[in-house]
Amino acid sequence: MKITDATKHQKKYVIHQMMMHKLCTYENEKVLHTNVYNLRLLKEKAEASNYFFGRFRIPKFTFEVDGLQLYLKMEYMFGKQLYKTLVTKELRAMVLEDLASANESFGIRDFNLDNFIRRGTKELAADEPYWEYAFVDLEAFEKNTKEQRITSLSNDPQWQL
Repeated sequence: MKITDATKHQKKYVIHQMMMHKLCTYENEKVLHTNVYNLRLLKEKAEASNYFFGRFRIPKFTFEVDGLQLYLKMEYMFGKQLYKTLVTKELRAMVLEDLASANESFGIRDFNLDNFIRRGTKELAADEPYWEYAFVDLEAFEKNTKEQRITSLSNDPQWQL
């Protein structure tokens, strides 16, 4: 992934694009291979939907493996992490509908508020697709059931209203 692939944040006199690099060093080769498989599946699904799951934007990303290390390059999603006071009935319903209730055998396992970004008033460039919320924890996508995701969301105290 090149920096020019990242989301464009429009400011008054300049357009910014940012990327994040993440290095994950695993102790267990099986865990690494499982995560690589999950990332490949996520990339296929994300590319097919222009990096959206319902109304939630997923960062564009690439990755490489070297030994027991996974090197992720992903676009930076402009905005602020969610916190408890930003959780509304509407947002919880969006998460339930778009991320937890999908009839897929693959989805989010970690609904921690830190994994969500709200774009807020950050302006997008004219050629960027509109998004208000993003889910940024790429390693939280894994094989699981709709029932497991709904239970995980329902049992998470951060999402209780």
